[in-house]
Amino acid sequence: MSSHEAGSAIVIKFDLVADRTHAETMRGVNLTVPPEELEPLPSGSYYHYQLIGLEVHDEAGSRLGAIVEVIFTGANDVYVVRDGKRETLVPALADVIVSVDTDLERNKMVVRLPEGL
Repeated sequence: MSSHEAGSAIVIKFDLVADRTHAETMRGVNLTVPPEELEPLPSGSYYHYQLIGLEVHDEAGSRLGAIVEVIFTGANDVYVVRDGKRETLVPALADVIVSVDTDLERNKMVVRLPEGL
């Protein structure tokens, strides 16, 4: 496998995919990478797969729900936190996200929600 950047995209060549025609048949197929093969991220940064399912609490300890989706907005990501039918949109901003613990035992995010959320 090899890869290179092409503008804002990444072009990946797989050893088992002989040509573009073969590659086109794979359009829409999910690509997974084992976590141990991912590039390490800077401190305080997370892969989205690490955030999905995190339990989210406010600073007072009230449970808001779990992250079910990450929305890409361009400016910053937004976490969709759902508890039953209640949904809270949490902006992924340093002044909102107090702490993140992706350890499987703890699996928790603490947030400081802006007024009105």
